[in-house]
Amino acid sequence: MWNVGYSYQNVNTLDVGLRRTSNESDSNIGDGQWMMRYFLYPYSILGIEINFQSDKISLSPKIGFGYHLLSVNANLNFVGYNDGIHINPTFVPEIGSLFFGVYQINYGYNLFMNNNDLFGLGRNKISFRFSFFINSKGWKLKDLKSI
Repeated sequence: MWNVGYSYQNVNTLDVGLRRTSNESDSNIGDGQWMMRYFLYPYSILGIEINFQSDKISLSPKIGFGYHLLSVNANLNFVGYNDGIHINPTFVPEIGSLFFGVYQINYGYNLFMNNNDLFGLGRNKISFRFSFFINSKGWKLKDLKSI
């Protein structure tokens, strides 16, 4: 599952990454548990945040873990904010809402490991994300007909 989003934390940020969920396997099993797998599942995140600062653009690697419960979304990310020379490792817990299984609106709080904000990002973070599935076997016409 791909994840694309926008965040604001004193600077504009583009969030791009991969999300691995338990929903990507065994989706054709008709055991009556599909609803629980859809509304209650963990996921892991691997991605990059692209921060558009006034004089430069910085690329920050991101790894995280999250959980969906009905329409509530919570995750904990570890982001390596950097300017190409210095790095500021940061834990970012987020909580928010999930809509239709693909849209997220989250509030996050940057917990800087260095106890200072080297890059003017600020502590508060608002994120809007959109997620979409990619079939690991490739797109097939017969898959689209079954929808």
